[in-house]
Amino acid sequence: MNKYRFNLNNAQKLREEKTLQLLRKMVDENQGITPFDNIEKGKIKEAKNLTFPDKKLVNKVNQFIKENKIEFMSFQKLSAINSNHKIEDTIQSNDAKKAQEYTLYSIYADRVFQSSADRRSGISNYWLHNVLYDDKKLWESDVHSSSVLVPYQSKMGKKSIIAQTQNNAREIYQQDDNNAPQLMLYQTLLKPGIAGFVTGKENQMLHYKHKAIDNFKNVLKGVTVLSTNHSINMSLLCKLNNYLCNNFFFGVSLWQRREVVKRLQQLNETEQPDNKLVADALAQYKKAMNTTYPNRRDMLSRAAYELIAVNHLGGKTHTTCKSGKDRAGMVKLFADALLVCYQEKKRFPNLYSKRDQKHFAEIFKKLFYSEHMQQIADINSPGAYGLKSMQAVLPKFLYDKLKNHNPQRFSFFKQAAKLNNQLCQFKLGAQM
Repeated sequence: MNKYRFNLNNAQKLREEKTLQLLRKMVDENQGITPFDNIEKGKIKEAKNLTFPDKKLVNKVNQFIKENKIEFMSFQKLSAINSNHKIEDTIQSNDAKKAQEYTLYSIYADRVFQSSADRRSGISNYWLHNVLYDDKKLWESDVHSSSVLVPYQSKMGKKSIIAQTQNNAREIYQQDDNNAPQLMLYQTLLKPGIAGFVTGKENQMLHYKHKAIDNFKNVLKGVTVLSTNHSINMSLLCKLNNYLCNNFFFGVSLWQRREVVKRLQQLNETEQPDNKLVADALAQYKKAMNTTYPNRRDMLSRAAYELIAVNHLGGKTHTTCKSGKDRAGMVKLFADALLVCYQEKKRFPNLYSKRDQKHFAEIFKKLFYSEHMQQIADINSPGAYGLKSMQAVLPKFLYDKLKNHNPQRFSFFKQAAKLNNQLCQFKLGAQM
């Protein structure tokens, strides 16, 4: 059996182990024949199950198979390889007091499944996340993420979309839990109002999501269900949008935000009055939620402290953006860095203090350059090895820290995140 090399362009050269290598490995190990018996001999399997978001790439792979007379090829095999994936990484703490111990913290994700190309159900890119610090999990239970639960690409009517979204919310609530949680947070990171209408109708998705969760609340008895949204993408249009949203427009009023804070504080007082971490997180959460003109760090703080408080109150959290990997990934990094700071300093950082900014940025940088979130993005959208819209989401002191630490690698992440925009093209190469 001949071996074939896949040559990648500059934006992809640093990414060596992903989908096309798996394809080549399958061809080499099976000599062009998959072990599956249910594929008709002599037929080439359609690539519809392949987890590529780029249709042109799928066509190239199909052409490669035909030209090289690979008689049997099941792309379902590739989907299986990308399922139940576990990522682990360990990085060293920079805490001077623990320099002798070489304190390590680990990040991992498990059970990553469903390609971003499959949005029939509204649940794609589903993954679980946690962080270990000194061998102790920083999250009480794994935090859940996926694409927005709304099947927005379907041709169903409004009632059917809301009903399907409600079913998806129920599936998330029941996922992998022996005991149903008594506190459930459905957090979205969509752009409502003007910005949401201009960029992919995210305001419409948000409307369907809130309606579905309201319906789901009526089904669950004795369970506190929270449905929140934080527009963390602060491009110029989104800044205007956030100004309006924080001044009683689009149904996102200061009163509603205060009610969420009040409810969580009540739960803290009644359920875990001695939990200092939750009390401290809620104090920061309240401050960020009551900010009338929030900037990037305020919006990230809202989303991150909300996750921390609900999780450490014993609740279950589910975070979504449109795809479930870019904005959601940055919020997870931000929240992880807050929890690591808390472990090292026994308090959360003041992100308006230059001294705290420096310490926080160092932790955030290490978490980011562990490439954990980039791997998550890549598994769900092969080739998209990066996080989109970083400059619009991250405060300047964090963005500059990441960019200045390794400009070449950072530039690669920005390019690779735009696979769907054709900036990262695969080229099938010559015979080895």
